[in-house]
Amino acid sequence: MKVLLRRTGLALALLVTIVTVLLPTPEGLTPAGKNLVGVFAVALILWVTEAIPIAVTSFLVIVLQWLLQITTPVAAIAGFMTPVFLLTDGYIANGAEPWSIPKISDLAPIEIKHPTSPPTNENAYLPYLRDERLVRPWAVPGTPGLEHRIGGIEKADVTGNICYDPENHEHMTRIRRQKVANIADAIPQQNVEGPASGDVLLVSWGGTFGAVRTAAAEARRRGESVAHCHLRYLNPFPKNLGAILSRYRRVLVPELNSGQLRLLLRATFLVDAVGVNKVQGKPFLVSELLRAIEQAVVK
Repeated sequence: MKVLLRRTGLALALLVTIVTVLLPTPEGLTPAGKNLVGVFAVALILWVTEAIPIAVTSFLVIVLQWLLQITTPVAAIAGFMTPVFLLTDGYIANGAEPWSIPKISDLAPIEIKHPTSPPTNENAYLPYLRDERLVRPWAVPGTPGLEHRIGGIEKADVTGNICYDPENHEHMTRIRRQKVANIADAIPQQNVEGPASGDVLLVSWGGTFGAVRTAAAEARRRGESVAHCHLRYLNPFPKNLGAILSRYRRVLVPELNSGQLRLLLRATFLVDAVGVNKVQGKPFLVSELLRAIEQAVVK
C-alpha cells in the first residue's frame, strides 16, 4: 500500500510540475506567482505521500524556485564576481510560511559588465587590475585582444602572470579575503525581533528559524526580556552583528549540529555565546528552547 502511495505521489508531483509550466498565467497573478502555487502543490503532494524523504523534498522546492524563475540571485553579491554558497538543511520545510512575491520589475537589475575590447592605448590587458572594491574584470575567454591565463596556479597581482613568489602568494590571499569582507557593505544590516537589549539573545540560522522565533515570542509573552536574531548571511557577517551581540547579557545559539555557528561567533566577536545543540536528526521542540532560555535567564 505504501509503495503504491509513493508511486502515485511521484506521478502526481511530476504531472503538477508539467501543468504549472504549460498553464497560462491566470489573471491577477504574475508568472512567478503562478509557478509558486505549483511548487507549493508539488511539495504538499510529496510530503503527504512521503514519496521521497522530507530532506530531499525541501531541497527540491529550492531548486524548483530557481528553475521556474521564482527567485533570483542576490544582486549585491553578484557584482563582486565571487562565488555564492547556499546553505540549507532538511528542516527548512518545517518552518515554511507564506511570503510576498515581489514583482520582477521591482527587483534591482544585476549588472555584470565584461570587457569586450583591448585597451585603447598600447598597454596589454591587465586581468588582475582591481577597482576600489578589489573586484577585477572578467573577460570572456576567447575575446580578441583580451587573452589571459586562467587556472589554479597563483598569479601575479595586476598582470595575471604565473608567479611563485611567497610574498605575492600572501598578498593575493589577503586581497581575496578582503574582497569577500567588502561584501558586508552591500548586504542588509542585521535586524532583531524583540527588545533591542536585554537578558537573552537567540541567534539562529537555517531551518531552526520557526522553532526559535516561536520560543522567543513565547518567552516574551511570559515577561522575559528575550530577542531573536536570525542570520541570513554567514560570510561575511552583517556589519552591525557585533554591536547587536554586545547588547545582551546572554547569547544562545540553537543549532542542529555540535556548534558551528557558535564557534564562529565566539572567534569573530569574542562573545561568550552558549550553544543549544541537538544532533538527533530531529528538529528542535519549542519546549526544549524554552527550557534553555529559562536556564540562561536564571544564570
